Amino acid sequence: MTNTCATVKYDQFNQPEERGFDMATKFSEWTKKLGQQHFAMADGTSRTLCGMPMLGNNYARDLYDEDKTPCTTCAERMDFIVTGELVD
Repeated sequence: MTNTCATVKYDQFNQPEERGFDMATKFSEWTKKLGQQHFAMADGTSRTLCGMPMLGNNYARDLYDEDKTPCTTCAERMDFIVTGELVD
């Protein structure tokens, strides 16, 4: 079981060091009990990138990556933050 942020799910995030920043310090994973995977800025904000409040327990470390379903809105916003480009 691993807690790898988004590097396993999205190919564009596989080599974050080539873009000049460390993903682990930029984003934090917030996964709900049924596997809904969200991401937030790692600055201590209490909302995910899609605006969902981070309430209750975080199951990011308790679930396998294959049991998680990434939030598409969080993924799109994370991609924009990383690349600076909007995806159609």
